[in-house]
Amino acid sequence: MQDFFAQRPYLSAAALGVLFFCVGIPIWGIYYAYTPVNLWLISTFAVNGQAAVFNIATYSHQLVVQVLIALPFAYFLSRIRPEKSWTYVWVALVVTFAVMLSRFISSITTPTEFETAMRVRVFLESTFVTVAALAVAYLIVVKLRHQEDEA
Repeated sequence: MQDFFAQRPYLSAAALGVLFFCVGIPIWGIYYAYTPVNLWLISTFAVNGQAAVFNIATYSHQLVVQVLIALPFAYFLSRIRPEKSWTYVWVALVVTFAVMLSRFISSITTPTEFETAMRVRVFLESTFVTVAALAVAYLIVVKLRHQEDEA
């Protein structure tokens, strides 16, 4: 497996970026369907008029879950020529962003200005969380691998 990644590093990074996006969607769907966390956040904060706390709690929760989803992809990114692996992380992030943008653009019909503004807001928020999660997951993997090498 190491040979495949080493021989085709940019292709591997791009494929991992697409897979990260494609695998994340069903995982989030299953997660939201079977965990009560979002309902708890809504009933605890949003209903009580604590919008700021609700947003902070929601984004923190999304980032943690997204980092957990990103860890396997970050591990494989760290296996691609470790001396230049941040380059490949950026390739994966750009490809992930491109896939997210294409899905966003293809979902636009003729909504009202308010609907458009809300869609853009959700797109930007989810893009930020996704990109940040892969970068954070990569930092975690590199730190763990560095500790493993020292031991």
